[in-house]
Amino acid sequence: MQAQILNLTLELQKALGLTYVFISHNLAVVSQVADRVGVMYLGRIVELAARLRLPSALPACQRALPQRKARVQRRRRVSCFPGRTPSVVKASARIRRRILLGIAALAAAPSGSAFGQTGGAPRIGFLAQRSRSTPSNPEPIYDAFVYGMRDLGYVEGKNLVIEWRFADGRIDRLPALAAELVAAKVDVIVTTGTPPTRAAQQATRTIPIVTGAVNDPIASGFAASLAHPGGNITGLSLINVDINAKQLELLKIMLPRLSRVGALTNPANPSHPGILKDFQSIASGMGVKVLPVMAATPEALELGFAALAREQAQAVFVFGDAFFIGARRQIVDLAQKTRLPSMFTFRESVQSGGLMSYGQDIPEFMRRAATYVDKILRGAKPADLPIEQPTTIHLSINRKTARALGLVIPQELLLRADELIE
Repeated sequence: MQAQILNLTLELQKALGLTYVFISHNLAVVSQVADRVGVMYLGRIVELAARLRLPSALPACQRALPQRKARVQRRRRVSCFPGRTPSVVKASARIRRRILLGIAALAAAPSGSAFGQTGGAPRIGFLAQRSRSTPSNPEPIYDAFVYGMRDLGYVEGKNLVIEWRFADGRIDRLPALAAELVAAKVDVIVTTGTPPTRAAQQATRTIPIVTGAVNDPIASGFAASLAHPGGNITGLSLINVDINAKQLELLKIMLPRLSRVGALTNPANPSHPGILKDFQSIASGMGVKVLPVMAATPEALELGFAALAREQAQAVFVFGDAFFIGARRQIVDLAQKTRLPSMFTFRESVQSGGLMSYGQDIPEFMRRAATYVDKILRGAKPADLPIEQPTTIHLSINRKTARALGLVIPQELLLRADELIE
């Protein structure tokens, strides 16, 4: 409700040319709105104040209402600043309609929202393993979350505060950053990836946590079940086992003679050992030998690709991981340098020059995560919000990279691709 009051007050400030707003608490806001809207809407605002259980709101203007009604002219309103001479202010029908809509929204606003109790705009903590987005290295997942919140009526810097924390690829920094968000008393913590979610879980068991994308939240200890998480964590989950089998199948269509494939894993990602085991079993059934390589730093990536070149890998399979997404340009460059066709889980890597990706759309996950935040701010409990596991899978192929590797993309893949990047 506080955010909606702020929206209405800012709208009035803009529409009527006011110089300031006062939003210390609900009563003061409604009082200021009444003082500035004038007699034409005083009756409606007094009614709204009563519905919001603010019976003492607008006393000065309310007492002056009978005497000032006579001064209202058609399509004009009289401002009623207590102790001042009323002045006539022109107002268009469009502005009046927007004000009325804002008042109606206030009346319908849920009174039990989480941030309505604290008397300020909601504060969201965003804990990221990767680095801040820059023009030279954009991170679409951050923008997707911001746009998702905006679609729901929350605008950062206006009626929403986001406390951003970036680990810059260093997992060891996540616990301290999570502790900072807890100390900041944010209303919700948003994460993407398993390590940030783990750090947030260890930092608090009371502040709601919304994860945009984690591997197996049940095995990771984040939730009791997908339908009933049971704790303070909810959000969206990736699917892996079925995707891995399909990824290898698609890679074999591209490379029919594939028999040795590198598997790039992150030793700091607790879900990767299980995924690697499943992948090795799947590959064995297809007659493909897996060459595991572990890397959690840029230096380890260099060494890992050098090892794959020595072991005569014919392609590299990059597991889904927040660090690998952040280091996608380096990984793509190394794959091109060693002339290894690459298969990724996330399409951002193909847009950066990787050969293929088959997986879920993480920016869309983050946009969906905004809906969880909205529900929690309106009073929902994360323990009662089922974890989503979207099943829409996206196949992207970079034709330019294929040509550089001397590969001809089979017609079957061209027909199946959701995205062909030139």
